Amino acid sequence: MLNGGNITLRISKELGLPRGKKKVLKNYLDYCSRVLKLDNEYVGYLVTNREKHKIETTAICYPIKGEFFVYSKDRSFADVLRSIAHELVHCRQYETEKIEGNELHFASEVENEANAIAGQLLNAFSAVIGYDIIYEGKNENR
Repeated sequence: MLNGGNITLRISKELGLPRGKKKVLKNYLDYCSRVLKLDNEYVGYLVTNREKHKIETTAICYPIKGEFFVYSKDRSFADVLRSIAHELVHCRQYETEKIEGNELHFASEVENEANAIAGQLLNAFSAVIGYDIIYEGKNENR
């Protein structure tokens, strides 16, 4: 279990996430919480089973419950981080009443906003911490 800002993240042991990546995750949670100005407490889960958690794509958010689930098995670290940020944007959208309840739809304005902001968060965080840490196997200068 990791805590960053007002976000708790529970990580499936099946993922075998190394200590170094857990440290990066904690820093990322702090960063997202601060930048998004999240007011409420949230619990996220990095999971290995889509069906068990009713994940149809890569992640799902239940802002009323203060929970989100990110399917993380066989995904790149950067993709998992992007999904975390995407779901946290939905949490912020709920706090600011851009969305009501747990109803989210593909290709909607709130989905497009979540996609855009998640990408921006990941890019800015990567620039500070190092692209090679986030994008495994990449040594690009950006």
